[in-house]
Amino acid sequence: MNLSYGHTRTGELVSGDDGWVFDTNLGIQKDFEKSTTISPAMGRLKTVDAAFGGTNDGYTIGVNRILTQSTSSGTGSGAVFRANVGEGIGAGKGGAKPGFELQPIANFALKQSTLQLNLNVDDSQYTNVRITATGQPRTVTTVAGMVTSVKAPSAGTGLTVNLTATDGQITKVVVLAGGSLYKVGEKITITTSVQENAFSAASLGSIGTVVLLPIEIILTEASMEGEVKSVEILQNGVGYAVGEDIVLIDDEGRGGASVAVASLSGADIVKTEPNNWIPRAIMIGEVGITAANAQSIAFEYPNGSSVILGGFVTGKIVPVSFSKVLQTGSTITLGTTTIFY
Repeated sequence: MNLSYGHTRTGELVSGDDGWVFDTNLGIQKDFEKSTTISPAMGRLKTVDAAFGGTNDGYTIGVNRILTQSTSSGTGSGAVFRANVGEGIGAGKGGAKPGFELQPIANFALKQSTLQLNLNVDDSQYTNVRITATGQPRTVTTVAGMVTSVKAPSAGTGLTVNLTATDGQITKVVVLAGGSLYKVGEKITITTSVQENAFSAASLGSIGTVVLLPIEIILTEASMEGEVKSVEILQNGVGYAVGEDIVLIDDEGRGGASVAVASLSGADIVKTEPNNWIPRAIMIGEVGITAANAQSIAFEYPNGSSVILGGFVTGKIVPVSFSKVLQTGSTITLGTTTIFY
C-alpha cells in the first residue's frame, strides 16, 4: 500500500492561518473544471399545448385515464399521458358508445321474468314480446335501429339501438348510433309502439307483434363518450419536435384528440463540485495520548455519511479518506492535529 503523502495542514490556531477547521469541507481544488455529465436532449416532451385538436370525443369518461400515442405527425414515439375525461359538450358530442350494451332499469327484468313464469296463451297470459296472431313468444336475433326518446328539457337526440328478443323477452339492448347532447344520468325510453313497429317490419317478415313493456334505461358514465379535459405527461417519449401533433387513444382504443408539442426537454447537464483532492490520512500531535486515553474523531465522507472512529494516539498517521472533521463527536485538539493529502 502506498502511504506516501503530499500536502499537509494542521488545525487552525489563529483565525486565517490557513489551518483546517472543524465542520468545513477540507478538499483542495486541483483544477477549475467541475465534473459535468451531459445527457442528450433526444426530443423528449416537456410541455404540450393546453388546447386539443383532432376529434376530442369518444373516450371513456373518468379521472386519471391513461392515454397513449396512436399516431403522430412527426417521428416522435413513446409518450404516455394521464388525462381527466368528462362529458362531451357541444354539437356532435354527448353521445352513447356505439356497440355498448345498455342495461334496462332493474324492475324491467323482474316484470319480464314474471310474465314468462305466468305464460299461458290459452288463458291470455302472455310474454312481454308475442306474435299478435298466435300469442306465442317472439324470438328475433336483431331488431335494428330502434329510436329512443328522452323527456324535456333534455336536448339529447339521435340515439338508436338494436334489440334482441329471445322466447318473448328482451335480452339485449345495444347502441347502434350514439346520438348527441345527452347527459349522464338521463333516462331514455323505447316505447312499446316503437318496439311493435320495429318487430312488425317487412324486413322481419311483417309478423305482427305485441309488446307489453316499455324499455327504460339510465345513461351511465360507462355508456357515454367523453372528451379530454386535461392531460399530464407521464412518459416523455423520444424523437419529438416542437409543433408535432400527437393523436391520443385510451386503453379501449377510443378517442381521437390531438395535442401539439409546445416544448422539449433540453440536455440534462449535471455539474458537481470542483474536482478536489480530499484528505487521505490524519495524525494527532498532542503529547501524551496513548492507548489508555486514545482520542476519537468524527468524520464526514464525500457521500455525506459520517462515522466516529476511536483509538487515535500521539504521532500515529492513520490512513482514512474524508471530506470533513466534525466537532461533535471529536475529542482531539484542533491546533495539534494534522491532515495529509
